[in-house]
Amino acid sequence: MKPSTKRLDTQGAKDIAYRLLSARSHSICEIRRKLKRRGAEDATIADVISQLQVSGYLDDRAFSELYVQGRIAHKAYGRRWFFHSLLRRGIDKEIIEETLDRIFNEISERDLASQAAASKLQKLGDEDPRMRAAKVARFLRSRGFNEGVIMEIVNDQLTGGVEVEHEDGE
Repeated sequence: MKPSTKRLDTQGAKDIAYRLLSARSHSICEIRRKLKRRGAEDATIADVISQLQVSGYLDDRAFSELYVQGRIAHKAYGRRWFFHSLLRRGIDKEIIEETLDRIFNEISERDLASQAAASKLQKLGDEDPRMRAAKVARFLRSRGFNEGVIMEIVNDQLTGGVEVEHEDGE
């Protein structure tokens, strides 16, 4: 989408931001990008973002928390997936780490990985156990689970103790 040639005033930018936030939560960076694309100047964007923060409509900490909890409620993802997803949304690394530390203190990443593996296994047919294990391991990696958790689940639950190689050949 091309940036608009028409410049938005503060009220127009604020109206757009409210409309965006009424549909779903956004990070500060997402709102900044969307207002910029719609033709708002940097000073106008800064003013609108400041007003939204003061009024409590825009908060990267709250956004991060809601985003992670919402995703976990629907699908099992690992810490690494959330880290990169929030980073792409412009959330500061420190906020991401704090959020993930808090949430993954309450929720076991291993339990989430086990849930994701069970879901994947239902979709796989009766294949060679090593093939099933390899597919599940790749799937869990794509969901951002750490290698140690992946290998525990694959080795304990899928291969009956037969070791499966790490993706890097170890």
